Amino acid sequence: MRRSPIHIPASLGFLLFLTLPLSAQVLPLNYYTVRQGLVSNAVRCITQDASGYLWIGTTEGISVFDGIAFRTISILQGLPNSNVNWIEQSKRSPGMMWIATNGGGVCRISGDSVSVIRMTNDQVANRVNMVREDSSGILWCATDRGVYTVSDGRVKPFRPDIDWHEVVAIHRLGPDSMVVLSLKTVSIVSLRTGEFNHVPVTPGADGNFTSAQVVGQGEFWVAATGGQIIQIRNGMIARKLHLGHAVFPITLHLDREGVGLQGEPQRHPRGIGVLDDVRIGLRHGHGQVVGLGL
Repeated sequence: MRRSPIHIPASLGFLLFLTLPLSAQVLPLNYYTVRQGLVSNAVRCITQDASGYLWIGTTEGISVFDGIAFRTISILQGLPNSNVNWIEQSKRSPGMMWIATNGGGVCRISGDSVSVIRMTNDQVANRVNMVREDSSGILWCATDRGVYTVSDGRVKPFRPDIDWHEVVAIHRLGPDSMVVLSLKTVSIVSLRTGEFNHVPVTPGADGNFTSAQVVGQGEFWVAATGGQIIQIRNGMIARKLHLGHAVFPITLHLDREGVGLQGEPQRHPRGIGVLDDVRIGLRHGHGQVVGLGL
């Protein structure tokens, strides 16, 4: 699936559309675009590695930012597809990065080495929207053809009997369960038995789910187009928040202060605008909502 998530670490913010007014303060902004060396202004995801470098996934490959300059990793350097949906650092091998591409499967990057893992020969299954590595080293892959696992280089479909459709996110919910988010459904899956339960929630008419974020064992939030943010606790809806149709929620993230939201109004991205030292988002437990978008 062609995605446009904005995955932002707690230390970084973006120039964003605000759904609630802030004070009339002029905030310090620094823009990073193709003029400064970014490989593309269409940013899909961002993460930070163990060395503090920012890995920025775009529609034209990856830009690695060391705080001074950008280094490009593209098809020329071994990426099987230039559209990067998700980047995650390995938990077992800090410094090694997992790359989810939109049609080329998964890449493993370690130093200058780039290797490719394809889910199957099916192009749809190789549209990987998110990857998550668990503590045992198993890589869980959310794809347009369902869920796959990668262990010691071996790829297996997870519950191929289930018609997952397009899976946009996958998260561990507890030691024995995980959340599987497709465009239209939210499911809780038992890793021990393989059984799954659908959460009785929909993304709304003509809407799609876009992101999920686990808060604690048995509790998580999901975001949907049309401005919905929904809290799920123990398999049931605990709270719904509506931001309105002006904001297109893209991704949720968790930091020390709670659950944050990034989204975008209906317009084209303009690269990256950095907001220094400003905490923006949904404060978990306080109901304060400030929506964001490029």
